[in-house]
Amino acid sequence: MKDPIDQTPIETDEPAFVPPKPERKARPARRHVEITPAGADAQCWSEHGMHETAGVIIETTYADIFVERGWAKEVD
Repeated sequence: MKDPIDQTPIETDEPAFVPPKPERKARPARRHVEITPAGADAQCWSEHGMHETAGVIIETTYADIFVERGWAKEVD
């Protein structure tokens, strides 16, 4: 710890703060999804542009959002 005023180190008997570990494993940021008819009707956008055709498989960082809204289904 440091003194908030002059930033000199302060010794303490308290253990250092250890952030909690995540409860679930992280999923990869980019995943493959297949655009559904609902996604094509909504003309959903990703980093690749607009997706107007159902059945197209893309790799996107927005996979969670697309699946949650019903615009795509995960392929992997």
